[in-house]
This record gives sequence, C-alpha cells and structure tokens, in this order.
Amino acid sequence: MITDTKHHPILGFGLALGLVFAGPLGCDSSEDQDDMVGDSDTGDEAEDDGDEAEDVGEDAETSEDGEDTETTGENGPFEGPSAMDDPICDEMFSLCGDILIPSTFEGETRSLAVALYTTIPPAGPPDAILAEIDAPDLSPNQRYPLVITPFLQTGEYYIWLNLYMEDGGTFVPLEGIDYTGATPEPMTFDNSPAYFGEILLELAEGF
Repeated sequence: MITDTKHHPILGFGLALGLVFAGPLGCDSSEDQDDMVGDSDTGDEAEDDGDEAEDVGEDAETSEDGEDTETTGENGPFEGPSAMDDPICDEMFSLCGDILIPSTFEGETRSLAVALYTTIPPAGPPDAILAEIDAPDLSPNQRYPLVITPFLQTGEYYIWLNLYMEDGGTFVPLEGIDYTGATPEPMTFDNSPAYFGEILLELAEGF
C-alpha cells in the first residue's frame, strides 16, 4: 500500500488505497461560412477549406502536446486537462477518467468519493471505495481528471461518484445539494489500464 502524498503536475492526493491524482493540465476552433455564388467565388471557397483543414491540424497538435482540451456538450464546453494526458494511464493497475462539472454547479465542496458497485443506483454500502478526496477545487464547466493507482480490484463493476457539498449529506447524498455520477454500463477490470471515459455530475435525486 502507498500512503505518501505524491507531487504531480496534476494535484496529487495520497490515499491508503493507492495514489489519486486529480485536478486541473482547450482548444477553440471556429468556422465561418458565407454563401458562395458564381464561379468567381470558387477559389475563395477552396482557400477557406484549406484554412479549416489547417485549423483542424493545429487543434490536433495542441491536444497531442498535452495542453487543455475542450469538450462541448449540453452543459459545456468543458475545459481543462484530460486524465489521458498522464502517462500513468498507460500502465498496468491504473484507473483513469474525467469528471465533468455541470454549468449549473455551485456551492462549496466537502469531499469526493469514488466507489465501485455491482448494481446502481446504490442500495447499500459500496463493493469497494477507491478514493476520498477532501474539498476538491471545482468550478462550472470544468473537466476534472482522475487518476488512481494502484487499482487492484478485478471483476465487473460500475464506477459511482458522490460529491458531498457543505450542508449536504454524510454517507447518503442529500437531494438537491450533493452531486452524483456513474458509468452508464458496468466495466470489466482485470488489472490492465482502465479508462472510464467521462462522467457528468448531476444534482442528487431519488435518495
């Protein structure tokens, strides 16, 4: 078991269950299109297409360089680093993914719990608690990378997140105050590098 806090470009938290790296590492692209009429505009259109292709290439290069990336969704765009920029995520016994903070997010965080369940929504204690992060620094439309290592659990589980806020719940999330999120399907873990993708947090309800 690793219990020492490890310093990392992404804010690190040392846990009895392993090391958890979480916290802030965008690309903007815009496309202006005008109606093209007549043969005389064909050259301009081709030039615009070339500029667009160049912009796409620049965006891809920026992402590969590990700078901030941007994901657009109904709550987005989400800005911030991706866990997959961390080379640890290519190693055995690692669990990585990005937590998306909704645009309506507000309040002061108390703790973020990462757990495994065989069925959701939870109807009892988790099958495993992977991490508990004290007072994570979160803001609306943020991508929050999560890296857990060593991740030793094997089997098929959902990943479940409880974000407890000040004046919220303790073990059970408080409806309308705390936030929850989960993978849409169970994942099979076998100690190979595991990536859960993106989980969007939502206000807790039904508890």
